[in-house]
Amino acid sequence: MDNYEPILETLEQLSTSKSSGDVSARARGLLAHFQRGTTVLGLQIALQILQLLECLNIATQGRQQTISGLLAAVNVAKSAILKLRNDESFNSLIHSTNHMTSKYHLNAIEVQRLRRIPKRIDDGAAERFHPATVGDYYRPQYFELLDTVSVHLTQRFDQEGIQRYEKLEQVLLTGSGMDSIAQYKEIDPLLLKAQLTILSSMFKYSSVPELADILRKMLPREGAFFSQVEKLLQILLIIPVSSCEAERSFSGLRRLKTWLRSTMSQKRLNHVAICNIHKEMMDSIDLQTIAKQFVLRSERRKKLFGFSNSSS
Repeated sequence: MDNYEPILETLEQLSTSKSSGDVSARARGLLAHFQRGTTVLGLQIALQILQLLECLNIATQGRQQTISGLLAAVNVAKSAILKLRNDESFNSLIHSTNHMTSKYHLNAIEVQRLRRIPKRIDDGAAERFHPATVGDYYRPQYFELLDTVSVHLTQRFDQEGIQRYEKLEQVLLTGSGMDSIAQYKEIDPLLLKAQLTILSSMFKYSSVPELADILRKMLPREGAFFSQVEKLLQILLIIPVSSCEAERSFSGLRRLKTWLRSTMSQKRLNHVAICNIHKEMMDSIDLQTIAKQFVLRSERRKKLFGFSNSSS
């Protein structure tokens, strides 16, 4: 909303410019919409909700995100939406909109006129209700929008697969709910429970990535003792919490294989994609060392870059 005034100025310039008639006509139409207080109110409401959903989006896209953390973030977002569902929040939006309309000399918020009911369906049995004030007209729509967002979040994350995944995670972290692993025949529940008891007494962990890091640092003979824990951990790590990582890879593919790289082979594309996905690992590599190793592999490169056996 900070750029609202520059947008108005740009549209005014385009609408009065002597460019093609199509551009000026579209600019005049957009300018008419942006000069309405109703448009400002809609943008204020959208900004309020989208900022909250953007925070949820960032929280769910973390590479170390777990299913319990994901559901906790969703519950926080739903609670925040519920707190917005009151007259105080709505009146604050109306006040902010009125301030912008007076600041930029825009049209005030108006209640849409009452449309006449067609005679074929109007029996005249009761008088139609029409809100008299702006608050009475837009408040139900604001509350309906918040309810819709909350319901869609519930439907999206209250699914059988996510619940099953959460139970598996709780088995690994707390040792409770062993019945949820009955469908995995490769896991012995009795051995798993015993190994989890020993593991929890030796190490402190509160998430799947922490436990994976503990097992990764173990020696092979030590890790073999927790074979059932490793099997359950592999199942949890194979199933991603969200599809964000895969979608991020596809988004990066468009930036990697450009028109100038149309003849890139599949092998090279895989290598470049891995470098793009694991940027934090690539940033930790010493480029000077890599360049020196590249030069030292060929006598021709040594002569070209002035390397000798003594300097290597």
